[in-house]
Formats: sequence, structure tokens, C-alpha cells
Amino acid sequence: MVQSAVQRRASSKAFRRCSTWNDRLRTFQSVSGSSAGEAAASTTLQSCGVIIDIDLNGTAPAVELIEPHDCKRFHVAARGGDSIVLEATLRAHQLGHLRPSGDALIATAAVRRMAEGRVPVGWDDDFAAMLQYAETKGWLDDSGAMIEAHVEWGDEKSG
Repeated sequence: MVQSAVQRRASSKAFRRCSTWNDRLRTFQSVSGSSAGEAAASTTLQSCGVIIDIDLNGTAPAVELIEPHDCKRFHVAARGGDSIVLEATLRAHQLGHLRPSGDALIATAAVRRMAEGRVPVGWDDDFAAMLQYAETKGWLDDSGAMIEAHVEWGDEKSG
């Protein structure tokens, strides 16, 4: 699909207005003509997205992948603890690590591992579309093996 300069500017503005992975990926798909994930998009508009939920309260951190089938939104949700404990938990669970900015770099293989057996047929295509979009925004590392995720701290964060 060849775009004019006007179309590129309009699509860039649309990306900036989108506040969720869901909106951003739908915008990307409509601009790029991509159809990956369109069927899933209609059923996941109200779900909370691919979230790596980390509860740092208690003696052993609990890590869970929430809504793995929704590849339209992605972030790390952390409760309790602090960035030092979160960093240690990400590394101990072979999920990734924190950047100096406070965002996380998450191994795409870890997301696949956590989603295995919990996602429908076609999920690999949806996840690949999410990674393709992330690459256009500079959210993948140079190897393509790590994706940047913002960290949303719950009310119980101590530092």
C-alpha cells in the first residue's frame, strides 16, 4: 500500500491520539492494510490486554499473564514492592529487566511461554502483528527479542 505524504501525516496523528495498544493496533491495521488480528479485535475491545501482572506483596512475588489472547494492549502491572524488587522479579522469572526510564524490556519468548496453552488458534499472528507495530514505534530491541512495556504501579507500591 503506497501512502501519500498527507496520508502519512494523518496516520501519524491518529497513532498519537490512540491511548491503548488496542486502538493503536487497529489504527496500524487500517493504515497498513494488515488483517492480522481483526477477528480477535472485535472480541477483545473490552478486555484488559496482555498484562504481565506482578504482585510484589508477600514473601514470594506472584507473576501472571492476564488476558493473553488480547494482543492489542501490553504493559506490566506491579503492586507492592519497589523498582528494585520488580527488577529482581523480572530477572528471576526470566521475563526481562527494567530500563533506567522505569519501563520494562520483556522477552517476547517469555510472553509466548506464559501464553502457551491459554490462547486460541491464530494468536501467533496477532502477537506478530503487535510486535510489528511495536517495531514501528521503536519498542523492540535491536534483536527483536525484547519488547518495551510501560510499568503501571498499583496503589500498594512502596517506593
